[in-house]
Amino acid sequence: MKPSKFHTAYNPILFTFEDDTLTYEVLTVNIAGSEIELKREYINGVATFDVSGVIKNYFADKLLDSINDTDSDIFKEPALYVNYSVGGNNYYAINAVTQIGTSLDYGLLKDKALTTLETLRIYDGYPFDISILCDMPLEITQGTLYANAINRVKIDSEDEINSIAEYLTTLGGDNILTLGGDNIVVGGFSIGQAEEICTPRNPFYVRWINYKGGVDYWMFGVQQTRNTTLQENQTYQRYITDYLNENGTDYSYYKRATKAITVGAEHLTLADFNALELMTLSPYIEVYENGKWIRIIIESSTTSRQTSDDRNSFECTFLLPELNLQY
Repeated sequence: MKPSKFHTAYNPILFTFEDDTLTYEVLTVNIAGSEIELKREYINGVATFDVSGVIKNYFADKLLDSINDTDSDIFKEPALYVNYSVGGNNYYAINAVTQIGTSLDYGLLKDKALTTLETLRIYDGYPFDISILCDMPLEITQGTLYANAINRVKIDSEDEINSIAEYLTTLGGDNILTLGGDNIVVGGFSIGQAEEICTPRNPFYVRWINYKGGVDYWMFGVQQTRNTTLQENQTYQRYITDYLNENGTDYSYYKRATKAITVGAEHLTLADFNALELMTLSPYIEVYENGKWIRIIIESSTTSRQTSDDRNSFECTFLLPELNLQY
């Protein structure tokens, strides 16, 4: 039993060996320039290795910002996948997870955009890219995508702000991807018309690694609730000999404070609601502030939905980086 060429890293990755004559089996995993040996005892003639514990530890804990500081339009993103070899055979583990009832073979998603959103919105002045899983080198208008990799294709809105009104399910056709102008074309086939879309008031722009292993983007806006919480304030009482000239009794020697922001979205399609609901489970989320991406986490979320409603609402609270205080 072996994994497929492209597979998830956060599900079991099983290699099974059968031999009635051996006591132990040694499996060598070559990953990121390192060689790791795993040893298992044969039980009833079968030795089974789950290498997922080794593989997932090699994922970067930060989405690279190369997409912001280079002129290139195409990026091979190692934070989203890792290649490794066992017994001379190469495999590619995607920074993704699969649920019951879904195939573990990510080769089914090759040459497709790894997005969970139904509508891809591109806002003027905000970075945006599409993650594409490539089995072979793929020719698009921006150039050649790398084989055996998740590529991120940067999209610049320039003077026009585009909204892709259809679900980008495949690159298919002649493998030509064109984005821009009034029409979005894939291999000569139109997948949607561009729409004028304005950046909302109080923009709060986030991106995250979705369960497919790609990067998704979403803009929250209009009304938000921002909170600063003093979580800890440790004090001591000074010894006072001159009460007349003293200005207090208690002094702080340690404080801890956090900032949080509650955001929401309304009138969501079921696909977009599900995408935001799954965002709360993402291992990595960033917010775009002052031209930089900053890592944030979900403090809490509310994701109830009436199944009879065509449109849905979403709300969650992001915990921003802890404040540095003068202590």
